[in-house]
Amino acid sequence: MKEQKFNNLDSVIETKDHFQSGAGSKSRTNRENFFRIMCFSLLAAVFILSGCDKIDKDEDEVYLLVEINKDNGWRLTKFEYDDQNCITKITANYSDTHSEIIALSYNGTGNLTSMNWNDSTYTFTKEGSKITVNRSWWEDDDGENSESIDLNVAGLIEKWTYNRTYDNGDWYINIYTYEYQAGNMSKITYTKESEWGGASDSYSQIFTFTTYDEKRSPSYRCKTPQWWFWWHLEGMQIFGSRNNIKIANWGNEDGVSTFEYTYNDNWFPVTMKEKKSNGYESTSTFKYEKK
Repeated sequence: MKEQKFNNLDSVIETKDHFQSGAGSKSRTNRENFFRIMCFSLLAAVFILSGCDKIDKDEDEVYLLVEINKDNGWRLTKFEYDDQNCITKITANYSDTHSEIIALSYNGTGNLTSMNWNDSTYTFTKEGSKITVNRSWWEDDDGENSESIDLNVAGLIEKWTYNRTYDNGDWYINIYTYEYQAGNMSKITYTKESEWGGASDSYSQIFTFTTYDEKRSPSYRCKTPQWWFWWHLEGMQIFGSRNNIKIANWGNEDGVSTFEYTYNDNWFPVTMKEKKSNGYESTSTFKYEKK
């Protein structure tokens, strides 16, 4: 996370420079100035470190996202949790009266083991830093339709590979790679590699997330593994970061999105307005409950 700047930090530095330039020849004065410089330097360090940790304060107070209302009811999404603050159920109701339900299950160590969605079942097998995904409708035994997720040392999604997709007479391997900065997603590279052709038959697309705020994201207290947000939660992947995205370049016809927020007293967003360069706009409101 970026170091925070404080209005009084500049005055601390100016005072430090003043003491250094004004040091006299007397040893007592030098000792006093040195002591003052050290005090001010330590004080400045405390200010900076406190700024880095500020969203981690109040750890005894847990607020969980329970509802997202997008565009005045076009989609109303509700979240349910277990005792470990992991999402167990998501219900999305749309204005055209259809709805979708996602149910998640975990093992005793908090690893996500299965997901039921739209009458389909996904199972997740974690071995070390790799997660293998199986879907209930796959009948292949040769691994052609395998899907895997690689995690980095921090447990964040680093690579997602799924085989195979068929397009224009060719089979393709699809690969997403993820990069981070200060705990936030900064770049996603999507590569579509042809199994039969050369590099000229491949395709690449880059998504960048260049700017974040310094507040808590809606999923900040949620214990559902971060990789799942970016792997599946369509339209809400941005909640899988530590802070809230402010500028996103989607690398396609959607162009660039800018996000504006209002916040509650606990540093969570309560409204989010998205504006895309192609003219699309949407507004979402968030509701939280304290455990």
